[in-house]
Amino acid sequence: MNNPDKVPYLLNHSRNESYPEKYFWDIFEKENVMFKVEKLTDAQRLFSEELRQFKCVNDVRQLGTIVAIDVKSENPGYLNSLKDKMYNYFMEKGILLRPLGNTLYIMPPYCIKEDELDYVYNSIKEFLKTYQYV
Repeated sequence: MNNPDKVPYLLNHSRNESYPEKYFWDIFEKENVMFKVEKLTDAQRLFSEELRQFKCVNDVRQLGTIVAIDVKSENPGYLNSLKDKMYNYFMEKGILLRPLGNTLYIMPPYCIKEDELDYVYNSIKEFLKTYQYV
């Protein structure tokens, strides 16, 4: 803390914000982040509705930009081995998703492009079409 160059970052700015916080809000406004969040939330809602048509889907939940898909399985739960199958399937396609047991979480970054999101959605639908549950 003896470095005077670092002092401005530790002090409060005029709007009672530190300098890094001010830059965060500047970028937040400049990049129109809230518009992107709303657009992503709408896309996730439409995709969630589409997922309900798959017989291997037990439940679909959405909270904002996050979607959780419960895939039918003989032993549902956090420790279900289906997580490994889903993880490997999507990693082979270059997609990092978060399966926990038989539940697949989709949490795209706000900066995701429409074609990238379509690729993720299509890959998930492809997996669900080919998945055989007991």
